[in-house]
Amino acid sequence: MKRKKRQIHKNEKKRLKKIGNSVLPILKYFSTTAVLVIIVVMFPLSLVWKQVYITNTSLRQDSLRDSLTVLQKEVITLSIAAERLSATERIENIARESLGLDYPSSEEIVVVHPRKRKESGFKPNSPFWTVFKKSLTPEKG
Repeated sequence: MKRKKRQIHKNEKKRLKKIGNSVLPILKYFSTTAVLVIIVVMFPLSLVWKQVYITNTSLRQDSLRDSLTVLQKEVITLSIAAERLSATERIENIARESLGLDYPSSEEIVVVHPRKRKESGFKPNSPFWTVFKKSLTPEKG
Protein backbone atom coordinates (compact mmCIF):
# COMPACT_ATOMS: atom_id res chain seq x y z
CA MET A 1 0.00 0.00 0.00
CA LYS A 2 2.80 2.35 0.83
CA ARG A 3 4.42 1.51 -2.46
CA LYS A 4 1.25 2.37 -4.30
CA LYS A 5 1.03 5.71 -2.49
CA ARG A 6 4.60 6.43 -3.34
CA GLN A 7 4.02 5.43 -6.93
CA ILE A 8 0.94 7.59 -7.10
CA HIS A 9 2.92 10.39 -5.60
CA LYS A 10 5.72 9.89 -8.10
CA ASN A 11 3.25 9.59 -10.96
CA GLU A 12 1.49 12.75 -9.79
CA LYS A 13 4.79 14.62 -9.63
CA LYS A 14 5.71 13.47 -13.12
CA ARG A 15 2.33 14.52 -14.47
CA LEU A 16 2.57 17.94 -12.80
CA LYS A 17 6.08 18.32 -14.13
CA LYS A 18 4.85 17.54 -17.65
CA ILE A 19 2.02 20.05 -17.26
CA GLY A 20 4.44 22.62 -15.87
CA ASN A 21 6.82 22.01 -18.74
CA SER A 22 4.01 22.40 -21.26
CA VAL A 23 2.64 25.59 -19.57
CA LEU A 24 6.03 27.26 -19.34
CA PRO A 25 6.45 27.83 -23.10
CA ILE A 26 2.89 29.17 -23.29
CA LEU A 27 3.61 31.67 -20.48
CA LYS A 28 6.84 32.71 -22.18
CA TYR A 29 4.95 33.20 -25.44
CA PHE A 30 2.23 35.31 -23.79
CA SER A 31 4.68 37.42 -21.78
CA THR A 32 6.83 38.03 -24.87
CA THR A 33 3.74 38.90 -26.88
CA ALA A 34 2.50 41.26 -24.16
CA VAL A 35 5.84 43.07 -24.05
CA LEU A 36 5.90 43.41 -27.83
CA VAL A 37 2.31 44.72 -27.90
CA ILE A 38 3.16 47.27 -25.20
CA ILE A 39 6.23 48.41 -27.14
CA VAL A 40 4.29 48.59 -30.42
CA VAL A 41 1.51 50.63 -28.77
CA MET A 42 3.66 52.86 -26.54
CA PHE A 43 6.18 53.94 -29.20
CA PRO A 44 3.62 55.63 -31.50
CA LEU A 45 1.80 57.07 -28.49
CA SER A 46 5.02 58.61 -27.20
CA LEU A 47 5.69 60.11 -30.63
CA VAL A 48 2.20 61.61 -30.77
CA TRP A 49 2.51 62.94 -27.20
CA LYS A 50 5.87 64.53 -28.05
CA GLN A 51 4.39 66.22 -31.12
CA VAL A 52 1.39 67.52 -29.13
CA TYR A 53 3.74 68.86 -26.44
CA ILE A 54 5.90 70.62 -29.05
CA THR A 55 2.82 72.13 -30.71
CA ASN A 56 1.38 73.39 -27.41
CA THR A 57 4.72 74.86 -26.39
CA SER A 58 5.05 76.60 -29.74
CA LEU A 59 1.54 78.07 -29.43
CA ARG A 60 2.31 79.31 -25.92
CA GLN A 61 5.58 80.84 -27.13
CA ASP A 62 3.75 82.66 -29.95
CA SER A 63 1.17 83.95 -27.47
CA LEU A 64 3.88 85.22 -25.12
CA ARG A 65 5.73 86.85 -28.02
CA ASP A 66 2.52 88.68 -29.02
CA SER A 67 1.98 89.82 -25.42
CA LEU A 68 5.55 91.07 -25.25
CA THR A 69 5.10 93.09 -28.44
CA VAL A 70 1.90 94.68 -27.11
CA LEU A 71 3.55 95.52 -23.80
CA GLN A 72 6.61 97.04 -25.51
CA LYS A 73 4.32 99.28 -27.58
CA GLU A 74 2.48 100.29 -24.40
CA VAL A 75 5.78 101.17 -22.69
CA ILE A 76 6.73 103.40 -25.62
CA THR A 77 3.31 105.08 -25.58
CA LEU A 78 3.44 105.68 -21.83
CA SER A 79 6.98 107.06 -21.90
CA ILE A 80 5.97 109.53 -24.64
CA ALA A 81 2.94 110.55 -22.57
CA ALA A 82 5.13 111.00 -19.46
CA GLU A 83 7.55 113.22 -21.39
CA ARG A 84 4.68 115.29 -22.78
CA LEU A 85 3.03 115.69 -19.36
CA SER A 86 6.26 116.61 -17.59
CA ALA A 87 7.24 119.32 -20.08
CA THR A 88 8.22 122.58 -18.33
CA GLU A 89 6.11 124.73 -20.65
CA ARG A 90 3.00 122.72 -19.87
CA ILE A 91 3.54 122.90 -16.11
CA GLU A 92 4.21 126.69 -16.27
CA ASN A 93 1.06 127.16 -18.35
CA ILE A 94 -1.08 125.27 -15.82
CA ALA A 95 0.49 127.21 -12.93
CA ARG A 96 -0.26 130.57 -14.59
CA GLU A 97 -3.74 129.85 -15.96
CA SER A 98 -5.28 127.48 -13.43
CA LEU A 99 -3.51 128.41 -10.21
CA GLY A 100 -2.75 132.09 -10.87
CA LEU A 101 0.93 131.65 -10.10
CA ASP A 102 3.77 133.59 -11.68
CA TYR A 103 7.53 133.85 -11.28
CA PRO A 104 8.43 136.03 -8.28
CA SER A 105 10.20 139.34 -8.78
CA SER A 106 13.61 139.92 -7.20
CA GLU A 107 11.99 141.98 -4.42
CA GLU A 108 9.72 139.06 -3.49
CA ILE A 109 12.58 136.60 -2.98
CA VAL A 110 13.71 136.19 0.61
CA VAL A 111 16.75 134.13 1.45
CA VAL A 112 16.60 132.49 4.84
CA HIS A 113 19.86 131.30 6.33
CA PRO A 114 19.59 128.57 8.92
CA ARG A 115 21.03 129.35 12.33
CA LYS A 116 23.66 127.04 13.64
CA ARG A 117 22.45 125.30 16.73
CA LYS A 118 24.64 125.14 19.71
CA GLU A 119 25.63 121.54 20.39
CA SER A 120 25.00 120.44 23.93
CA GLY A 121 26.38 117.36 25.59
CA PHE A 122 22.86 116.10 26.33
CA LYS A 123 21.43 113.82 23.69
CA PRO A 124 18.10 112.37 24.88
CA ASN A 125 18.15 109.46 22.43
CA SER A 126 21.67 108.27 23.17
CA PRO A 127 22.08 104.67 24.34
CA PHE A 128 23.27 105.77 27.79
CA TRP A 129 20.14 107.80 28.54
CA THR A 130 17.89 105.09 27.16
CA VAL A 131 19.38 102.47 29.50
CA PHE A 132 19.33 104.94 32.39
CA LYS A 133 15.66 105.78 31.81
CA LYS A 134 14.70 102.09 31.60
CA SER A 135 16.51 101.33 34.85
CA LEU A 136 14.44 103.97 36.68
CA THR A 137 11.03 102.85 35.42
CA PRO A 138 9.41 99.76 36.99
CA GLU A 139 9.01 96.73 34.74
CA LYS A 140 5.52 95.92 33.55
CA GLY A 141 4.44 92.40 33.37
